[in-house]
Amino acid sequence: MKRTLGLTLLLFATLFSCMRQEKPLPAELSRAESVMWEHPDSALSILRSMPQSSLSSGKNYATWALLLAQARDKVYGKRLPDSLNIPSSDKLVQDAMDYFEKEDDLKRMAQAYYYKGQLLEDQKKLTEAIPLFLKSKDIMTRLDEPLFTYLICQSLGNTYRYQDLYEESLVQLKDAYQYALRSGNGERISYALSELGRTYVHINEMDSALFYFGKSLENAKRLGNLELEAMAMGELGVVYNELSQGEKALHYTRKELDLCLQVSSLHKLPQIYYKIGSAFWSLGQLDSAKVYFQKSLETDNLYTLSEAYEVLYYICVEQKLYKEAIEYNNQYLIYSDSLQVINHAGELAEIQARYDHERLLNINNQLKLEKTNQEIIGLFVTAVLLILIIVYQYRVLRKEKSLAHAREQIRIYKESIRENENRIKENEQLIATLNNKQQEIDEIVSENKSLLDQNAESHKEIEKYEELLKSSYKKLDEQLPYFDKLKDLKEHPKYLKDADWSLIINWTNLQYHQFYTRLEKDFPDFSELDKRYCCLIKMGFSSSQIAVFANSLPESVSKQKQRIKQRIKKSKQIPSDVSFLLDQYLKEY
Repeated sequence: MKRTLGLTLLLFATLFSCMRQEKPLPAELSRAESVMWEHPDSALSILRSMPQSSLSSGKNYATWALLLAQARDKVYGKRLPDSLNIPSSDKLVQDAMDYFEKEDDLKRMAQAYYYKGQLLEDQKKLTEAIPLFLKSKDIMTRLDEPLFTYLICQSLGNTYRYQDLYEESLVQLKDAYQYALRSGNGERISYALSELGRTYVHINEMDSALFYFGKSLENAKRLGNLELEAMAMGELGVVYNELSQGEKALHYTRKELDLCLQVSSLHKLPQIYYKIGSAFWSLGQLDSAKVYFQKSLETDNLYTLSEAYEVLYYICVEQKLYKEAIEYNNQYLIYSDSLQVINHAGELAEIQARYDHERLLNINNQLKLEKTNQEIIGLFVTAVLLILIIVYQYRVLRKEKSLAHAREQIRIYKESIRENENRIKENEQLIATLNNKQQEIDEIVSENKSLLDQNAESHKEIEKYEELLKSSYKKLDEQLPYFDKLKDLKEHPKYLKDADWSLIINWTNLQYHQFYTRLEKDFPDFSELDKRYCCLIKMGFSSSQIAVFANSLPESVSKQKQRIKQRIKKSKQIPSDVSFLLDQYLKEY
């Protein structure tokens, strides 16, 4: 009987094991995945033509949904034609993520996390995208998938850069470069180098930017890829133009133009013409600059049009062609107003369009959508609070090293006091038993006196380090009230009133060792405007932001900077024959 029961259980176990063996993926899914990187349009065609009967199992459908979302975004991005009747990427990725999390399929789960993060980034939900990118990176690192890990690090670096978290951005972008090298994909290596260069441009470290753009150019030439070579040439032209080296900027930008014409990248020409015009303008060659700025108008990019019309207005004013200048200014105002409306209403319009689309698909979900909108608002508020907490923690952690040292010293001295007190008690007990050994008693008494002196010295050291702790916390408390106000100014530049200037002056004195007070002492010829500009430059604001703060034009800001440089040389702080960058000088001052 027992033997029969055992055989029966063994039979059922074998049958159950066979039933659980997973079937291989349909051939269409495997073929679509194999061509995804090089031919995403072919992958999309294969996935769309698959019969629904082949997607009956959970794994087949989840894999199909993940690959379809990947191919959809590679081919169309955000410009998906309505006629294709493809489900939204949000639904596809969410379905895939739900399934692979449940099945614990690490590779597919990491891919789903990545594409979900991409969708959230497109929707400007950066604080929600970052945790998904990090989870995906952690899994792909353990699975040793260098090419996909490169993509994740690149997305993380860009997301951090959008939030002005440049240190974090550089860490991720340098990781992306290392993974691109490991993958052996030459194109990805060039893109990784260029992203590093762009981040260094953001923090005004132009030498580093030139280094990485130069390496990107070398790699593109090694590959023989003219498009990547043109990209690197254009980036170098932008940096040299920022450094006011117009001849070099013109050289590299013309090289970019020649390469784009060779590969028929005609859609890039207006932006290249604008950069060539900028180089001529910085060289003072107004007629040539005007020709290229006019060529750059042959585009539908509102930003390029607005900037080109604005510069053409200034050129015509300098040439005293006032009637033509008025026409250009009118066009500039039209495009500038349009951009303002787009910038303020863009995100709202995108959310509204998505809402209308979902409403047409299923009007019965209205109540659910309203609840979702409330959750989105709650998540947004939570994200803002999280950002404020991160900023505060970042400031506090910078002090933590010195404070930790002080705490450790206090712990050591307290431990020494406890040991000495225990020794004193032992010696006192020994004295009581040595009444007939006066010499030994005298030595012990002397030792106790020495130990008491050591304790007194230890108490003094404790008081010193406690005072250091109090001073550090006091300074941190003095800085906290400034954070929110300065953050608001950086995110929402506006014309600064006297109260705002007072805030900035107090902050620079507090944060940069009496910066404003030292300016007054070292440069008595500085005007009040000179000292205010120096404070804004020291805090890392760009010329365009300073122009908003001072209710002025960027060109006026540039001229004011030149006057400040002349007064610095006149003060003999720097020899008159030495060339220097004002931003770098004030950063180190």
